[in-house]
Amino acid sequence: VCGKNTLKLRCPICSECKNKLLAERHPSVARSRYMSRIISCRSYAGIIKKCIRALKYDQNLHMIKVFRELIAEFTTDQRKLLPHALDLIIPVPIHRSRRRKRGFNQAEKIANALSDVMNVPVSRNSLIKTRNTPAQTSLSGEKRRQNPEGAFSVANPSLLHGKRIMLLDDVITTGATLNSCARELATSGVRTVTGFTLARVF
Repeated sequence: VCGKNTLKLRCPICSECKNKLLAERHPSVARSRYMSRIISCRSYAGIIKKCIRALKYDQNLHMIKVFRELIAEFTTDQRKLLPHALDLIIPVPIHRSRRRKRGFNQAEKIANALSDVMNVPVSRNSLIKTRNTPAQTSLSGEKRRQNPEGAFSVANPSLLHGKRIMLLDDVITTGATLNSCARELATSGVRTVTGFTLARVF
């Protein structure tokens, strides 16, 4: 991230960057119509932004070690922000064509880290992206809000009925993607949806 790290290091970022990342404050809790709360570990800037981009665009899977440590510290220090009980963690899906190109879904990797920390199972196939939308980073304003509409569906609603869900993504910008996913979950009869992201733009 800062240029000091090498492939020989056990941690993909230097100790100075890691300590700085862990010391940063988290943004305030947000809410939406379909999510009781949206919790983000950090604001999308500086070190966390570089780490997320390294995972998504450089396929640096070692960054998951950093995210797991951040999540572990966050969930310990900010326990009051988290729901008292959860049944499933559901990562925001990506379209199959994008998954083939990238090789993985970064939200799934982060969801696995959260699952390890919170001891809550991950459901990878409950939510499906049915339409290959343009990347949100390529859009602005109203187009970002409209882009994910109707792009997601629940595979088997009966399996989610009454469940308490943690909906996870790497970054929240306008909230349009998370909200579209949460709406599909809500209409499928889930009990509650809590949003969780590593970072938040707004």
